[in-house]
Amino acid sequence: MPAAPTTVPDVLDTSVTARRRRPRGLVGIAVLAVLVTWGLYQCYWNLTGANAASDESLYVGVGWQYVHGDLSQNLEHPPLVKYLLGGVQLLLHEGKGAARLLTTSFVFAVGWVLFAWFRKELGFAWAVVVAALWWLLPRALEPSGIRLDRFALLEPYMAGFAVVSLAVGWWWFTSGRWWAAPLAGVLMAFSVTSKISTAILVLTFAGLVVAAGRRDGLRKVLLPLVLYGVGFAVTFVVVYLPVGVVTAIEYMLRFQAVQKEQGHAVLLNGRLVAHPPWWANLYFTEQALGPWLLTALVVAAVFAFLPRPSGLAVYLGATTVLLVAFYSVVVSNALAQYCYVWMWSLIALATIGLRNLWLMASPFVRRRRRDGARPWILPRALVAAVLAVAVVNAVTTSVAIAAERPTGFARVRGVLQEHGQTVPGVLAVGYLPWQWRPYLRPQATSPLVTASGAPLLYGAPYGAIAYRATDRASDVGVARFLRANASRFDHIRLDDVDLYLPKQGYIALRGQELVLTK
Repeated sequence: MPAAPTTVPDVLDTSVTARRRRPRGLVGIAVLAVLVTWGLYQCYWNLTGANAASDESLYVGVGWQYVHGDLSQNLEHPPLVKYLLGGVQLLLHEGKGAARLLTTSFVFAVGWVLFAWFRKELGFAWAVVVAALWWLLPRALEPSGIRLDRFALLEPYMAGFAVVSLAVGWWWFTSGRWWAAPLAGVLMAFSVTSKISTAILVLTFAGLVVAAGRRDGLRKVLLPLVLYGVGFAVTFVVVYLPVGVVTAIEYMLRFQAVQKEQGHAVLLNGRLVAHPPWWANLYFTEQALGPWLLTALVVAAVFAFLPRPSGLAVYLGATTVLLVAFYSVVVSNALAQYCYVWMWSLIALATIGLRNLWLMASPFVRRRRRDGARPWILPRALVAAVLAVAVVNAVTTSVAIAAERPTGFARVRGVLQEHGQTVPGVLAVGYLPWQWRPYLRPQATSPLVTASGAPLLYGAPYGAIAYRATDRASDVGVARFLRANASRFDHIRLDDVDLYLPKQGYIALRGQELVLTK
């Protein structure tokens, strides 16, 4: 009697396929939902708790002025972000709360762009990874807060529009859709009119054109190149029209030239430096991410090029190299927020590297040797280690976000009132202007240095002195005065601010000499 045939499910049986895939699909969706919820927390929770960041109050105030007809301020930077910040204040309310809400919403949307981009290139699981790393990891701007993109600054918009432009440019390269080229140009113009530095990334689209020309022939890529340029140029001009294209750009170039010569004061390893060294932005990258997370991401990013780099890895690698080289070599100044512009590409490369490591293990899993060796464990253990470091840092970020509150100079006014000090002036020594201006201006001042190098104090009388030791000539006299009169001051530590209040009276100026007055 013949044996009964073995029943084998038809590989084209959609019901069988659906039954097999549904559990994994549901798990993936559930994981994504959890990570999205966590990402919403990282972006929106306690959003107004932290102090104003560097230049944040300036951009918020200028945006408000722009939408009320005064377009004369802050022309040292392009105007697009100020339009957006002013517009959202008109819609919601005046102040940093509305501006931060727009910024963090934009950053959250960029995570979805990365998700869509990587889902097409690497699949659902790795799209979830890249979006989660973007939403959850710290990008600190100390001492202001744990996530730079929770503040209304220029960098999140500059970087975000660049991400979308580069994603659309890659889509043009892989799909051949002609209209994607001008759209990429428009989006890159949005990035450049947020902050000019990403103009260097026009070279990345040029690189795609060269690669497409070698693949398809030069004649087929000339039109997309022209369309990209037209989209960029028209958008750039339209954005600049309200402030005056020629006059605003001329002013910006003059301002940047003067700043390059004079330098820009920045805290580097606890010291005020006007002309930081070339490696300063790499130092700020380590400060923003922390040494363990930076190491984990860099190690993972290296594997994006092993055993053989994909076109996407080369594209993102070239983008990262261009940005780091531009900020380290061409730009003479360095600020803590500059490194934000390559955070996304580092995360993207790290995700590709993690996928490569995971796939490296697959042949070993299929061909286990008879002696029981398991060489596949090492690459997947490395993936697990990198993700574990990321999770720890994400949790730390969540805790820090919950704890954010007004600190330092934001508390000075209250302390003066508590101690009955009626003189509102404050002499701020050794601190950067953006740290105290949002809370103490117009009464607060910092020592200046004249053209001859002599210190210049002004703005007296002072009800208190905020002092941090520096080696600047303009601050030496203040330090000497505080030492000589130490018994006549109360020293109050407000987070990272040392405040000295006279036990009686206030501080006046006699010429350029500080004196205590009852």
